[in-house]
Amino acid sequence: MSANDRPPPARAEVAPEPPEAPEVEAPSPRRARRALAFGCAAALSLCVCSSLVVRRGLEPGPYAPPPPRRGDGLRILTWNVGTMDPRAIRMPDDAAGRVAEVIVDADADLVVLQEIASEAQAEAIIDDLEAAGGGSAEAWQDVLWVPDAAHPDGHGLVLSRRPLGWKPKLPDFMVSRHAPATGLGRNGVLRRHPPAGLASVETSELSVLLVHAPPRSATARAELFRYARDGVRAIRALGSKRPAVIVGDFNLDPDGRHLASLIPGADPDLDAESFALLLEQYPIGTGPTPTTAYGLRFDHVRATQGAIVAEHVIRGARRYPQDHDPLLVELCLHVAAGEPPCADCR
Repeated sequence: MSANDRPPPARAEVAPEPPEAPEVEAPSPRRARRALAFGCAAALSLCVCSSLVVRRGLEPGPYAPPPPRRGDGLRILTWNVGTMDPRAIRMPDDAAGRVAEVIVDADADLVVLQEIASEAQAEAIIDDLEAAGGGSAEAWQDVLWVPDAAHPDGHGLVLSRRPLGWKPKLPDFMVSRHAPATGLGRNGVLRRHPPAGLASVETSELSVLLVHAPPRSATARAELFRYARDGVRAIRALGSKRPAVIVGDFNLDPDGRHLASLIPGADPDLDAESFALLLEQYPIGTGPTPTTAYGLRFDHVRATQGAIVAEHVIRGARRYPQDHDPLLVELCLHVAAGEPPCADCR
């Protein structure tokens, strides 16, 4: 094949040039400001509407005073008086009067409050209590201010009509079978520093564990309940039949697993397991009635023996943004677990 017979070389195809993008006119500064203002207004309206809907849904109904005593049992009131507002989660200053009113109406022998913001708030409650006819601080056998190790900016307030034999300034109690023999404390009970959120007081009749469990750690709650179980075992190992009561905000609802699982740090399986183990030593306890605005029962009263004569969740006592209802329980401790209440406690 001669050079003249060869086919001409193929021409390289040149890709067509892409069409020019249409010019988009930049929005004027005035139009941009209008759009931004509209977006901010829409977002603000949504936040306000959402807040109103949430507030309306979480507002309690009208206040209904608790029923009178049913007998001569031990009457315990526990109430987390804090709020759901992360900016100010402790008790609002304007709630002291309502808290005092509820204490007067409850006619309790032992009052346990969680999430008091300051000692000044505690004094305000005492002053309002006296003004409401509930007696001055001197009218109560003991008034105890308990710093809360689980919540550094919160405190607990304990009011007792019966003398308290052991009053720590810091959470300083729990018994442990693992503590050395040199750790024997008053009444021959082994004592050591507890996990965060646990303190103790004693009356002539019983030991009372005060609980404000860590809200964001199921592991920490499990450790707290292990200490509580070990305490009962140690007391029983010494041959004592002295009853023990554990009371307060457990930050745990063993029945509301699905809803509780939405809470940061929750582990419904671990919480259910640790609560079930606690029940082995504290078989007597309050029922499934919710004690919070979220439909969860975070607040509990449990005892090693006796019987619950009456329990009542006081509705309408809290005010938004407070999110716990007071829990009032009447206990008869003079009977063994499973036996009916004695005549004096009925």
